Amino acid sequence: MWSFGLLFLASLIVSIVFFVLAIKKNDRSKKLMKGITFLAISYTLWLFVADISDSNFFIIFSFWIIAMALIYIFLLLLSGKMNFKKYQHISKLAVIPLSFLFFLGGVFIATNTDAPKKETPKKQEASSNTNYYGENKDTNYDDVNDTSSASDEDFEKSLPTLNKKNNINAIEDMQNSIRNTLIPSINNDIKNDDSSNLKQELTVISNLSDESSEHSSSMLSDVKSDKYSDAAYDYWKEAITTLASIEDYVNEQLDGAKDIDYYYNQFEIALESLDDSYTNAIKTLTN
Repeated sequence: MWSFGLLFLASLIVSIVFFVLAIKKNDRSKKLMKGITFLAISYTLWLFVADISDSNFFIIFSFWIIAMALIYIFLLLLSGKMNFKKYQHISKLAVIPLSFLFFLGGVFIATNTDAPKKETPKKQEASSNTNYYGENKDTNYDDVNDTSSASDEDFEKSLPTLNKKNNINAIEDMQNSIRNTLIPSINNDIKNDDSSNLKQELTVISNLSDESSEHSSSMLSDVKSDKYSDAAYDYWKEAITTLASIEDYVNEQLDGAKDIDYYYNQFEIALESLDDSYTNAIKTLTN
């Protein structure tokens, strides 16, 4: 991006030089055409810097058309095909500054109009202290040091620490929900051939999966990539994959599939990967 910006400035300066030479010296038409060429190059380079998909592009393009029209008028004045009689000399000197005014006006608009403001990253919330089965459990979330009411500046400074702490709590909470609550409940339903409760497990799985997806998305948008956020992100992605495998296994149980062993193996493999990811995440985040 910086290279395009520097090339844009260099090309614009060269075009200005040619336009100045065209006004002061002979052989004006050639120098003027060179100036127009470099001006076109600088405009093209600018388009790489500006966001063409943005509505500002049309404003810039309008300014560019006006600038080129004024330069064309200047060419006609130089060739004598357009004559403003006694004001011709003044008009020749005025057209070029006007054309640059419109051109640079487009650039100014592109750089100063309302760009999307960078929002202050929101603190990732710890998972609820109540699981989906109505049993209370402590996630050790530190409510005393919650900075939700702190200033944006203070919050941004404390974000990495908060995110790491909250991720540990949320990861432990999720692992406990899957390993110590969801899996035993599913196994118990299968053992008792309780299809009604087994269907309810699908809602629980969906809720846990949505929560994992929210955490995963938060890791991408809230925190710069480092070994801590990467480890947490890996866990949340693994949790999503594992819950998808559990959901497939439960659905096949409900359908009475003959190849249930295959889904059970996939289910076990996913759980092993989740355990590995959990161990790695907690180990990394607590270092």
